Amino acid sequence: MMNIYQMYNKPAEQANVLIIPACGFASVPVSAGLIHLENNFKGVLRTVECYTAIDFPTSILPGRDNCVVHYGTWESLVHELQNLKQFHETKSQVYPGFKPVPQSLKRSFFHRNHGRFWFPYPGPDESIVAIDQAYRSKTGTPTYFFQSYVTPPLLIHFFVVPVFFIYYYLCSFKCFRKLLWKHPKFFTLGYFSHKGPSEQMRNNTKYSFTLYGSGADNNNVGKSLTAKVSGNDPGYRTTAIAAICAALTILKERSKMPIGGVINSGTAFQNTRIVDRLNNSGMKIEIVDDSGNETKVEWIEK
Repeated sequence: MMNIYQMYNKPAEQANVLIIPACGFASVPVSAGLIHLENNFKGVLRTVECYTAIDFPTSILPGRDNCVVHYGTWESLVHELQNLKQFHETKSQVYPGFKPVPQSLKRSFFHRNHGRFWFPYPGPDESIVAIDQAYRSKTGTPTYFFQSYVTPPLLIHFFVVPVFFIYYYLCSFKCFRKLLWKHPKFFTLGYFSHKGPSEQMRNNTKYSFTLYGSGADNNNVGKSLTAKVSGNDPGYRTTAIAAICAALTILKERSKMPIGGVINSGTAFQNTRIVDRLNNSGMKIEIVDDSGNETKVEWIEK
């Protein structure tokens, strides 16, 4: 995505061509949740903490037919580990001057929230939101700081993190990367494979993004609001829903979007009805009040 921005942003701006990277899971669900949160905040949103939970069926144990992710994702993950340092260097060149983490959002590497342990989300979505905020800053739009966390299935918290730290350092060696690609089941206890998850496994895999927003109301009094995005089968069904709804939104509401350039989903879809399309396609994007009740607005595509 950084390379696409470097190569094509200016030509796309000049040609009035809009390029939107990352239109699948989890980028579009997170962006849509942030859009919904901001539209309902009724004030100035300053910080957002996103807690990502992916809950697999409780029956998945090492040694059984427990594949939960296809090899294609594993192959991409190994590439990401290999290029992580280069990514951060390129990001700092393309988008210099990111704001420091606010004191209110500083957490220990592992911290508890609502009875579960969480650690920083290793995916690209935090960077995608940060890039959106950099674009908003250039255009004079109010910005907010975004931090993302994830929790793996119970009992493997303290296995996953150290193992992937080891893999990260070993991925600098070509021979080790080849081993990871050749034997995904061995290096992931069978959770990644060329076979991919079964239909039952996909349907029983649930996800949620809980976005805790904080800021001030129009009278400069502190306030908070929480949005939640949830669904099932993140790798296949939700990814397809996200990509198709993104495409439909571009076709139907292109006039409400930036004219041209490489623009991420949070900014590109800010003034559109993508939240309604996602809600009507099987994803749940809702505001959760202090009592835990959810508010949903029905909307029908015409």
